[in-house]
Amino acid sequence: DLELDGRSEIGSAYGTGDVYRFFSDLKVIIAGSETQIRVIDPYFDGVAFDKYLSDASRSVSIEILTSRYTDGILHYAKLHREQYSSNIEIRKSKDIHDRLIFVDNKDCWIVGASIKDAGKKPTYLIPLSSEIALEKERIYADIYNNASIVQQS
Repeated sequence: DLELDGRSEIGSAYGTGDVYRFFSDLKVIIAGSETQIRVIDPYFDGVAFDKYLSDASRSVSIEILTSRYTDGILHYAKLHREQYSSNIEIRKSKDIHDRLIFVDNKDCWIVGASIKDAGKKPTYLIPLSSEIALEKERIYADIYNNASIVQQS
């Protein structure tokens, strides 16, 4: 069973057309971060960066691990950094397939479809239990640390 830690009102399945509900739920997760957000998504793009990460606290470190669309991400990351002096790092790796959101090195959310397309097709956003989240975080921290740096602030 998943340990939802009071987050059951956020994790959900989303049908075709549930774009706003997904957007709203993910923004709540992002806004709740205190120190770090790490996004793992092979297809993450600049528009998704703008939609979902624009409300992250200025003090939160943002790390993005992707395998495509780096030019769009670079543009939005540059604008975010210029306005908010934010700490954003973008890395690229072909060793990823999953779509995950890590918050403060302890919470992990699984996203069914690529974040850029979430709600356009059926998908889900589900928190992992604490034990599994920590194990996933260790695995993806290793991949992130070995990935190529695309942009660093």
